[in-house]
Amino acid sequence: MVQRCPDLGDHFALDGKTLRRSHDGQTPAVHLLSAFAPKVQAAIGQLRVDAKTNEHKAALRLLGVRPALAGKVVTGDAIFCQTEVAEVLEKQGTEQVIRVERVRAVAGTTTRSVDYDLTSLDGLRAGAFDLLAWIRAHWAIENQLHDVRDETLGEDRCRVRKGGSAQVLAALRNAALHLIHDAGRTNRRAATEHFQIHPEDAIDRIHAQQCETCNGPGIGIGGVNWPSKCRRSGTRRRRPRPTGGRSCDCGSSR
Repeated sequence: MVQRCPDLGDHFALDGKTLRRSHDGQTPAVHLLSAFAPKVQAAIGQLRVDAKTNEHKAALRLLGVRPALAGKVVTGDAIFCQTEVAEVLEKQGTEQVIRVERVRAVAGTTTRSVDYDLTSLDGLRAGAFDLLAWIRAHWAIENQLHDVRDETLGEDRCRVRKGGSAQVLAALRNAALHLIHDAGRTNRRAATEHFQIHPEDAIDRIHAQQCETCNGPGIGIGGVNWPSKCRRSGTRRRRPRPTGGRSCDCGSSR
């Protein structure tokens, strides 16, 4: 069976998140900006936002260091309506202004909200249904990433704060959530407990997908033949390296 680096889709969402309890004395809590691919529910990039700057400047850096973002649709919320971002849009050409009206009915109470959005996409590439789909998919970065890191993985309760440790742990949580999604698990809490008890299952999933040349999207483990425990005997053993036809979009095979 041929496996390839997955198609990340044509849409990436940008949004920031503060690690609430990562403050250290007079040092403010760590704030991170992530790029999220809703199609595969994976964070494909993450940058720390310096306390002296803000998200939109970090976004320009993130767009510059992620070649995978080239030619993709990138969405962000109102905080990106800044002069520098507007200049980027101006160079590309702001083609459409969109008015989105949201109607929500809860327990007999109806609320309405109106948003205005700007895009450099013309009407040929982005019709009304395309734009609506991207706007809705944008909030997956909250529902499928940030909220899950808080509620399931307890990120905002974590007091790890020295050096870059909080940022590293956030990246590991991103990788863990993508692993759970890729395993087809819908109950993330149960899946987390399963992989805690059986870490060899997680290692096997990473190993089976890994491209030796490009390290695949997300977790780079190289071609290490990871040791694990035999479930029956409890003794440590090494799993054989996968054999057969495997290839990756980077052109390598194993």
